[in-house]
Amino acid sequence: MQSVFAFASGSVSACEHVIVELETNDKRIGRGSIVTMPWLYGDTTSNVVSAVKLLKSAAIGQDPFDIETIHSSMEKLMFGNAHAKAAIDFACHDLMGQLTSLPVCKLIGGQYRDRIDCTWVIGFRGVDERPHVE
Repeated sequence: MQSVFAFASGSVSACEHVIVELETNDKRIGRGSIVTMPWLYGDTTSNVVSAVKLLKSAAIGQDPFDIETIHSSMEKLMFGNAHAKAAIDFACHDLMGQLTSLPVCKLIGGQYRDRIDCTWVIGFRGVDERPHVE
């Protein structure tokens, strides 16, 4: 059975994702992914893919650890398009994690919690139907 998630601005039973892969000279692949929901975020899948095609040049040939330089280069190439930029950023962080053998949380300030509560939308399901998470 497929569930439908409804918001005030729309509903969704499936989402499209854009996956960005950045490959290093030694054949490591960093992956970043974002979801596109035009009715909620404004970006369509084709918009994000087109933006990534232009923006990825900011990361090609760069050290993934030089993330601020990559961000600055992306800003110079294109205004806005936060989802496309985020997917590239995520791919760079994935590469950093692989290259250091560290989880990304260690690269961005360290682990703060060992668990987090998930958002629960009131009215989506009854309180008794919430999934139990250990």
